[in-house]
Amino acid sequence: MKDDQLDLIFKALSDSARRRIIDRLSKKPGQSLFEVCAASIAEGGVALSH
Repeated sequence: MKDDQLDLIFKALSDSARRRIIDRLSKKPGQSLFEVCAASIAEGGVALSH
C-alpha cells in the first residue's frame, strides 16, 4: 500500500463519525446508508453526516 493511501485511511479513521459507521457495519454488514443513519439517531440522537 502506498503512503498516500495509508494517509487517506488514517484520516478517515480519525473522524469519530466514520469510526461509528465502520463499527456499525462490522456488527451488521450489508446495511444501507439509511439503516446506519437511522440506528445512529435512534441510539443517541446524533446524525452521522457532516
